[in-house]
Amino acid sequence: MTDRFNYKFVTNFSEATNNTNYCSIFQICTHKNPTTNKYQLRKIICDDNNNYVSVKLYNIDKKKYKVLVKKLPINKIKFYALFTLDDVGLPALTDILTSKSTILSDKYESGYCNYAAF
Repeated sequence: MTDRFNYKFVTNFSEATNNTNYCSIFQICTHKNPTTNKYQLRKIICDDNNNYVSVKLYNIDKKKYKVLVKKLPINKIKFYALFTLDDVGLPALTDILTSKSTILSDKYESGYCNYAAF
């Protein structure tokens, strides 16, 4: 029996160790937009260096809104009591670091999921 090996030839070692972990943050309006009758959602994806990789804006109906709120960990969602996210800026560094925390997520073993901004 012969073993098969996969080789990758690189010019420097930074190409070989490009394992980037991405983090998602969601900004959600708590009120429906009166013109579209949908909730506005912004999904921000950040990399290991806390840089924005992608920013997308969605309009979702009430059914998807409820599913997302139940499904997503509490540290990855930030709610705004607005109709639209036009006047809301992108998340600050503290929001990015909070969303990356495993201690503040719902799936932590002790069940602690509350945090407060100081």
